Amino acid sequence: MTPARGQGLIERERELAEIDQALGGALAGEGWLALFEGPAGIGKTALLEAARDRADLMGVVVIAGRGGELEGSFPYGVVRQLLEPVARAAGMEQRARLFAGAAALAAPVVLGPEAGAAPGAPTFEVVHGLYWLVANLATESPVALVVDDLQWSDAASLRFLAYLARRLDGLPATMIASVRTGEGSSDRDFVTMLQGSPGARLAAPAALSDAGVATVLASEFGQAPDAGFARTCHEVTGGNPFLVRELASALTADRIAPTADAVQRLSATGPKTIARVTLARLGHLSEQAVELARAVAVLGGDARLPRAAAVAGLDGPQALVAFDALVAEDVVPASGRLEFKHPVVRTAIYDELAPGVLSAAHRQIADLLMAEGAELDAIAGHLLLTQPIGAPQTIVTLRDAASRALALGAPDSAAAYLSRALEEGCERQFRITLLLDLAFAEKLARRPGVIGYLEEVRRLTQDPVIRATAMIEQAETVAFAGDWSVSLQLLDDALGELGDRDPAMALRAETLRGPMAAYDPRLVTGFEQRLPALRRIAADGSTGSRPLMMLLAGSECSAVNHSTESARSWSGDGTTAGISPTATRSRCCHRGSGPS
Repeated sequence: MTPARGQGLIERERELAEIDQALGGALAGEGWLALFEGPAGIGKTALLEAARDRADLMGVVVIAGRGGELEGSFPYGVVRQLLEPVARAAGMEQRARLFAGAAALAAPVVLGPEAGAAPGAPTFEVVHGLYWLVANLATESPVALVVDDLQWSDAASLRFLAYLARRLDGLPATMIASVRTGEGSSDRDFVTMLQGSPGARLAAPAALSDAGVATVLASEFGQAPDAGFARTCHEVTGGNPFLVRELASALTADRIAPTADAVQRLSATGPKTIARVTLARLGHLSEQAVELARAVAVLGGDARLPRAAAVAGLDGPQALVAFDALVAEDVVPASGRLEFKHPVVRTAIYDELAPGVLSAAHRQIADLLMAEGAELDAIAGHLLLTQPIGAPQTIVTLRDAASRALALGAPDSAAAYLSRALEEGCERQFRITLLLDLAFAEKLARRPGVIGYLEEVRRLTQDPVIRATAMIEQAETVAFAGDWSVSLQLLDDALGELGDRDPAMALRAETLRGPMAAYDPRLVTGFEQRLPALRRIAADGSTGSRPLMMLLAGSECSAVNHSTESARSWSGDGTTAGISPTATRSRCCHRGSGPS
């Protein structure tokens, strides 16, 4: 039997025990979140690899995913890594069980449009459906969701993982994940939610001790290091396991033995230098190998040898020779995915490239992926990392990707795509369209930029229908924020702009305005005067008129009920007969100046 990878970890007994307990929780039907936090290179990925091995030995099904620096905009990218392979591998009967009940809401996210479910589900429905998909999966066998590099996960996936983490108690499922500290993230709130989940167990792997560093060095050099050499290595690397190994690799390449004579040279080395030792190692290789390494760094999770060769400008035989050189230098593994041994290596190579070179490479990759018929999100992800050059196709692609993200209930990704599309530059009318799209996505994502985008639309256009549309969107946004007086004024202005130009848009404005006007004592008289017109608008029988019809029906019922109650309780000359039902509703039901 192949030994579990955890057996080779140094000074990680406590963390391995935590993993075993989390897996035991899944077997007992009481899962939780085990979250390992720490800086790059501290050994989080190695712990998650050990978790996968130990889960296999314990009979717990592993579904794994990993956040990527270049894939943070992909809607539900990590979720798809976790669940798509399982769903696609399932037979017809098993798939029917997995997507039974509320889990059907998750089908478009996991299986794509071919799943046949209606697109455009609200975010909560999609997240709830994903939860039930995991629950259905866990009823067939205990499950461990293993997620590396949460800090680079997309917002939609993080939202789901935070939702799931709060509901693991009572499920035969557990989550084991890692998050890198010191990394900026636009979706840090979701990471914080995960960290604060009820029952979450947080662990921070410590730096290696002097003895631990000496053990790693002995393994790398094939001989026990001098005590002073090991101590200096500990000081230089801070006991970071990855940096210790990278330092040992660099010294081995330079034929420097782990003796006291090498201490002086070590003292002049710092962690920032060590983080780039791979670049120094690449300096010994051919230019073709270096170019291939750079192409792999830019491709990120999309790296495949044919693609990397195209980006590097290499033909097939040249790419194979360069690949062998990278394997021999232990920069990339000999099999499996074309990726670096550690994200720090990719970052070091990527950060050395000039901005213009990076932009050109990402645009070239986007063109390659488009020619291959790759997924829209993969193409858009690279376009996000390009410099604007006024390319119309870039705008079209990003807008299409935004539409797909909205259909999947991922407004955060849609907003990112549309923001970048705006930067590309376009003529006024198309910019107005993009601004409206972006405002809608930002509103769904509950982001603060909505008002600014809508105000820019109103500034750029003279079209009364477009201006009214922007006002209505703005009115709805400020109403949610509690500023109803501003919302009402915007709706009145929008209705004035519309006139008879767009009945459907006027219907929406009246539907938004109605609940505030019907139950505000200051506006109730005006609302009563508008009732005949509102009834005519609602009577067209369209689907869009139903909310207004319900409002009017509720208003009338409320008025009748409160008039009857007032008449019964009035002790006097019966003057209630002369009181308007709407005024009675206003006086009886409400306090203050706004709806309850």
